[in-house]
Amino acid sequence: MSDPRRKSSQDLGSIGRRVGGGYLLVGVAVLAVLAKTQQLPPLPLLLVFAIAVAVFEWRAVEVNDRIFMSGSAMVVLTAGVAFGRDSAILGMALLAAAGTFQSVDWKKRRWFQPMVNFGQYVVSASVAGSVLVAVLPNELSTSGADLGQTVLAALLAGLAYAVLSALQVMSIVRVVFGRRDVRPWSGMTTIMSAYFVMGTLGGLLGATFKLIGPETFPLLVALFVIFHMGFVSYSDLREAHEATIRGFIKALEAKDMLTHGHTERVAKFVRLIAEELGWSADRLEIIRWAALVHDVGTLAVPRDLLRNRDSLSESEETLVLDNTEMVEAVLSESDFLKPMMERAARRRMLFSEAPADQITEDAQVLAVAKQFDFVTSGKAQPEALSQDEAFANLRAESPYRYDPEVVAALNRALEKAGLQFGAVKLKKRMTREDVAKQAMYDR
Repeated sequence: MSDPRRKSSQDLGSIGRRVGGGYLLVGVAVLAVLAKTQQLPPLPLLLVFAIAVAVFEWRAVEVNDRIFMSGSAMVVLTAGVAFGRDSAILGMALLAAAGTFQSVDWKKRRWFQPMVNFGQYVVSASVAGSVLVAVLPNELSTSGADLGQTVLAALLAGLAYAVLSALQVMSIVRVVFGRRDVRPWSGMTTIMSAYFVMGTLGGLLGATFKLIGPETFPLLVALFVIFHMGFVSYSDLREAHEATIRGFIKALEAKDMLTHGHTERVAKFVRLIAEELGWSADRLEIIRWAALVHDVGTLAVPRDLLRNRDSLSESEETLVLDNTEMVEAVLSESDFLKPMMERAARRRMLFSEAPADQITEDAQVLAVAKQFDFVTSGKAQPEALSQDEAFANLRAESPYRYDPEVVAALNRALEKAGLQFGAVKLKKRMTREDVAKQAMYDR
């Protein structure tokens, strides 16, 4: 059974065009209203700042799932202070509109994203500009009180810009993509802190420009570039982490093709459970990565043992465990991988004599997700169990091994998503390939 909320490519295109067109019209309407109520900033100054915004936004980088950031917000906030109360809202909205296009839009030949960007950037900048104007001092001077008020105004405007942008992106993604592999956003504290810093520096730089003049442009540009490169470094680190995880998955599948799709399915089950249990996005990301690498220790296990469906001898079990723990110990030397390796190791404690209070909730979630995939994909026995049979088995073992709350959370999550895994008891039985395709429904 497919996910009733999953949208086909044709549906996505249709919804995307409607949402994009709606945001485009909203952006144009907001600019038209502002043009009648606000003064236009000096054109040379507006043009210089607009070029900076366009360049930075063109080179925006992904810092989270479908969230792109650049130094353009800092430029907009600086310009808002420099424009003054009479022109700040219109000027900031026009600058935001200048950052409509990103390089990824050109590479992928897509128009939905720029149209949405235009509308949501203009709306966010207009609200941020209104906050800025409401708090800015009437006349800026070199007094500490005026500078402090200016910085406060830019700081609040930056936070308003960040929160409103995030809420809009979240709603747009949900409307257009539904449940199509949209992961909860982690690291939002770091991202919001970046806007806090941009607001503070934007206020100071805008005040500096207003008090001193165009001579400060080299300083402004240098700081804009430095701040933008911080986002680039953050994005590169995030991509390196993702590449590391993908590399492990490819290595595992190359060694044992029977594991193809297993890690991704376990990660999706883990995500469903964690979301149902109400975990934070940061905690969810760590357990998701742990699910993706939980079998990495088997890279040191001989292939014939991995493919052995019969019971292993005591010496073979010891060899498998020793080799697995050796790989995990080596990988735990990495600060990035250490939390994931610890969670993978704790999952095995469910099958040992470890006290119950040493079995973490993370380990329970990972163990339930892995066992569910084992029995519904046919990895644990010659024939895959149906979803109902799988949950019946998990419930039977719940008092002794698996946490009943975690088992129930996975069951509820699958029911809410309208998903079915495992063998389907129909006249025509699904093949293992069909089950695998179903399991990979949103890859």
